[in-house]
Amino acid sequence: MENFKKYLGDGTYAEFDGYHIVLTTSDGITVTNSICLEDEVFQALIEYEKMLKKAIAKQIRKKIKRIKS
Repeated sequence: MENFKKYLGDGTYAEFDGYHIVLTTSDGITVTNSICLEDEVFQALIEYEKMLKKAIAKQIRKKIKRIKS
């Protein structure tokens, strides 16, 4: 299987083991933590990102509205 490991930043890596998306943290030598995301959990994370973007955009619109008035 092709290696899909990718550095995401802040010492965090993502890869696919054939069943899960595996997130790991590393100090550059040793993996210090790992989380295996099943498809349902990954989809929930995507939905969380969408909700978060909407909530932040709403807050920004409110601040702009207050500045303009």
